[in-house]
Amino acid sequence: MSSFSTIDITSRREYWSSMYTDPLIAGVLLSRTEIDAQMSRLAVQLNEDYAGKKVTIVPIMLGGMIFCSDLVRKLSLDMIIDPISIHSYKGTESTGSFEVLLEPQQPMAGRHVLVVEDIVDSGKSIQFAKEYPQKKDPLSVKIVALFSKPARRKIPIEADYTGFLIPNRFVVGYGLDYDGRFRELPDLCVLDESKL
Repeated sequence: MSSFSTIDITSRREYWSSMYTDPLIAGVLLSRTEIDAQMSRLAVQLNEDYAGKKVTIVPIMLGGMIFCSDLVRKLSLDMIIDPISIHSYKGTESTGSFEVLLEPQQPMAGRHVLVVEDIVDSGKSIQFAKEYPQKKDPLSVKIVALFSKPARRKIPIEADYTGFLIPNRFVVGYGLDYDGRFRELPDLCVLDESKL
């Protein structure tokens, strides 16, 4: 039996000094080592929960692509990967409306769907992403999010599996971006909003 549980770092106020030279990066909130260790524990839980089941992994692009790529290599499930791309952000703020840029192509009927998201912020995009597959007659739909910012929640929704609860800071790296920048950083970094 897995002992996976969400790690709460919402009270973390100290950041590791940044090895990154871009002045917009204030520091490192979570190192790649911390992220990988928690993702390994999450994979053990998912392997237990979905053993013997047909699973469709639906990464939310672009933010969820790095998390999903690393996560699925730790899974030993009967799965297909079928991404969705939705857009709602401009700069540091969500617009509140959603545009589907890429729809999943594979049938979801009779399968268990795991929507993989980088971060749950206001909750609006994750609610949209959870409702979208429901129309395709899956056996179940659950949300897997690596990060969650409870202080930003505008709708009462949570992921079914969450890696880390993080403080209300604008973060980049490990798939998260600022206007398309910084997704490639292997650590979760705090953006220095005073320099925007």
